[in-house]
Amino acid sequence: MYEEVFDVVLFATGRIPNTENMGLEQANVLYDASGITVNNNMRTNNDRIFSCGDCINGPKFTHNSDVQARMVLRNAFFFASERKDKIILPYCTYT
Repeated sequence: MYEEVFDVVLFATGRIPNTENMGLEQANVLYDASGITVNNNMRTNNDRIFSCGDCINGPKFTHNSDVQARMVLRNAFFFASERKDKIILPYCTYT
């Protein structure tokens, strides 16, 4: 029998982690001022919830969020075990 894996998919944009009124306390998801806490597989302390991009601690780059989102999809739906600490993230500073 098919078991439902996820109840909610949340998509948010921005560069500052805005975790207000998301119901993280009710979902038992840990977070602080720097964002939602995740492990190296992008999973929160609630096994049914993944998080990525600008709402977690780390570099706030569009290409980083893209890589993390793809990683979350593979880890969540295809049961992969890709790790965020293995991401090679190029960046430069324009002046």
